[in-house]
Amino acid sequence: MVQRNQEVHNHQKDAIDLRELFNVLVARKFLIAGLTTFITVVAILNVYSQVPSYKASSSITLPSQSSLTEINDLMFLNETKESVFNNFIAQLLSLKLQRNVYESGNFLTENNLMIEDRDGFISSVNVILPDYNKRDMKIYFDKMLEWDQLIVTISGINAKAISEYLNLLITNANLETISELNEINKLMVSNRLDEINRKREILIEQSKLNHLLKISSLTEKLNLRENEINVEIENFRIKAASDRKNLLTKLNEDLQLAQTLGIKDNNFNFFSQQESEVSITVGVETKIPEWYFYGEIALLKRIELLENRKNNDAFTPEIASLELELSQVKNNAELTYLKSKQNNLNEGCSPLVANENELKKGCNLDGVNNLDLEKLKLKSSIIDNLDDINAINIASSASLQVIPTNKRRFVLLSFFGSFMMSIFLVLVMNALKPDENTPA
Repeated sequence: MVQRNQEVHNHQKDAIDLRELFNVLVARKFLIAGLTTFITVVAILNVYSQVPSYKASSSITLPSQSSLTEINDLMFLNETKESVFNNFIAQLLSLKLQRNVYESGNFLTENNLMIEDRDGFISSVNVILPDYNKRDMKIYFDKMLEWDQLIVTISGINAKAISEYLNLLITNANLETISELNEINKLMVSNRLDEINRKREILIEQSKLNHLLKISSLTEKLNLRENEINVEIENFRIKAASDRKNLLTKLNEDLQLAQTLGIKDNNFNFFSQQESEVSITVGVETKIPEWYFYGEIALLKRIELLENRKNNDAFTPEIASLELELSQVKNNAELTYLKSKQNNLNEGCSPLVANENELKKGCNLDGVNNLDLEKLKLKSSIIDNLDDINAINIASSASLQVIPTNKRRFVLLSFFGSFMMSIFLVLVMNALKPDENTPA
């Protein structure tokens, strides 16, 4: 029985007396009220002393058709709106470009407000893509073409700085995108120009070689014919000299007969008066002996002329014909044309073709002229002024809005939190207080 009474006493001792707790809280009401009020006031001061935060937003869409056409006018580019826009997004999200814009724009001291945390500042750049299936970019761009825009945002406490930074970032990303495409085109143009120059040199060298072979072949043929003509002429000269010698021998024999028989004068008139039917042709054998027909005087004159003759060429028609042919061989029109064309190949086929007028005065080789024409087109495709070409359309420049904060909720949470913390503190203090009934 005694043990049972002891257990009941211990249970009553360990039980929480709500009335006692309430009395403790009432006794410490000023501590609770003071602590709650202090924390609440601090929260209110903190909320209303905060610098407002701003968010700058800009909307962009796919490039226009005219810009895409100008981009693809660059010789080796065949871009689509989607590919150009993808390149722009890659540039926009490039940390290197973001840092370059930050540093070149002097945002470190913008409006005397030190924005020293560069990476923290640019990390707030956010690209909000339209809702799309990431596994199918086509769906994304189809949707974007129909109704959506790309939103680029940045937040911070300096409204002017974030607005200017966002505009500069989009502008520079656009310039970098177009510049990168242009550099790719320039590289491909440069490679193609090198290839054209190599092909051009090969064609010209092949043409020169073929031309030299033609000249060599024709020259050899003409030289052979020239030698043949000279041999023929020499043969005719030998024959003419032999014929003259034989003729002189015969005339001397006829002269001896005429002198022996006393026939001094010719008998041309005698036969004319007798109306002879004998056919007389000078230099051709007749039925009448020449010693009688010509007589001593004429024969002496003929012998004198033959002996004094220095050259038989004029009396040999075949030699005159051969000499005419020899002159034509030495001054062959085809060889002259080929040699003039050879000079044209050496002088007109230089690689320094600056315009179509020079092209018309060039080496007149179809293959080379086609390459030169392509070279001129390639050089004209290089564009230095890219100001009118854009990788995007800016639907709206950076616009600012204040980032809203729920001050009332923060104050209420601070009030209730501090109130509950004050009550908990009072209870802890009471629990740690020594029991007055406990003997020392």
